[in-house]
Amino acid sequence: MEGLHSTIKLWLNENKESMISDTMDILKINSESYDRVEVTRALKEVMRIAQRMGFKTEVRANGEVGVVFYGEGEETLGILAHVDVVPFGDMESWTYSPYGERVNDKIFGRGVVDDKGMVIASLYAMAAVKSLNMPVYKKVELIVGTREEIVWDDLELYKREGHKLPDYGFTPDGEFPIINREKGNCELVLDFNEKPVIGEFEILDFKSGEAINSVPDKAYAIIRGNTEVIKNKIVEYNKANSAEKLAVEVKENNVVMISAAGKAVHSSLPEQGDNALVTLCDFLLELNGDNKAAKNLFNFVAENFKNNFYGELIGLPPHQQEIDGETMGRTTVAPTMAYIDEEVHLWLSIRTVYGTTKEEVTDTFSKLGKKYGFSFKIMDCLEPLYVPRNHKFIKILEEAYEMSTYMKADFILAGGTTYAKAMPNSVAFGPLFIGDIDKSHQKDEFIQIDQFLKATEIYALTIAKTLLNKESLIKK
Repeated sequence: MEGLHSTIKLWLNENKESMISDTMDILKINSESYDRVEVTRALKEVMRIAQRMGFKTEVRANGEVGVVFYGEGEETLGILAHVDVVPFGDMESWTYSPYGERVNDKIFGRGVVDDKGMVIASLYAMAAVKSLNMPVYKKVELIVGTREEIVWDDLELYKREGHKLPDYGFTPDGEFPIINREKGNCELVLDFNEKPVIGEFEILDFKSGEAINSVPDKAYAIIRGNTEVIKNKIVEYNKANSAEKLAVEVKENNVVMISAAGKAVHSSLPEQGDNALVTLCDFLLELNGDNKAAKNLFNFVAENFKNNFYGELIGLPPHQQEIDGETMGRTTVAPTMAYIDEEVHLWLSIRTVYGTTKEEVTDTFSKLGKKYGFSFKIMDCLEPLYVPRNHKFIKILEEAYEMSTYMKADFILAGGTTYAKAMPNSVAFGPLFIGDIDKSHQKDEFIQIDQFLKATEIYALTIAKTLLNKESLIKK
């Protein structure tokens, strides 16, 4: 395998600029999940690149899933990736273009890590193995989805169509070494519906967040009332919190826009961010507003999520934090999106620890709804993932990582949810390495080019070690 390793590395180095060019092309497409025209365009571009490389392709699930095929045999290695992305937010907040920009040793752009860049990396990893011109004994399928950042209707339809699922696999949508445990993912929308009440301040508008799975770095409210009182309260609030988190802009007719600033992070790691929605709700409780439903929302958020990120503190049952020597972590909850129309709406991103059930989530929020005056709906609920480290395919991932990096392949628990949950015996595997800065879902998302190549090398080794192996990786 050492000789094959050298051959793979040589091929990837020779095709480095082509891989970067294809990545830049896919980053130019603003394939936000809800923009189905652009998402479809991105998927077609991936299929075009794969066909140029000589791979067979097929689009399934009503055009929402693309598959790239290579090899033959009874067993199938699945690589699950996606071309949809979360919104890049305010263009002015980016130092470099969210549509792809190469700067020295880095590539910037929305989706370069999560996950469009890794779709290209997977294609080139497959091509590197194909270039060996050696007999293979298994198949590999690169399955490219288009709704990973929202509800997974794409893969649900894929399964309903009856396509045979891979026997084992990985998604290049996490961290190295190996994420063999993922928390569950529940997304809830809460609807607050109360009649207006008499108050000093009229709440005209209120909004935060652009994606359910991103802690918001901005939130705003438009209020009509005594502007001097509001300005003074904001000064006092900022002083009390030792930070300029709130700003005010005075408009006409005693109207002000109050803006809260924070730090955006992936909603699976709320403790690493600074939730602007929580800050704004905490402040707005100090105003005697005229919207009872909005006041209930402010109260719910401020009481439960100011300096708190963990589910057991809002009533979700705790569960065993270690199984078979593996740490399972704690349930986290993050309020992310909120807005007002006829009602007041709040979205929550919950990452559940192993053992948590949908019934427990339902029971907890039924009780909270009675206390704070909301109804709720569970929009999506995915169970936690756990793949034992002694699985034969997991051993191949270990070998590929260690051969390429000369480091031990440890195992990781992740709060994030990936497509690995959608297929059997699948885990998240890279592309970020230990110590890398993770800018996924944040401004200035980037990947270092040498790390991009190293991840592709590991994926190619994994494919080679799987497809060139005559032995079954699922039979005892």
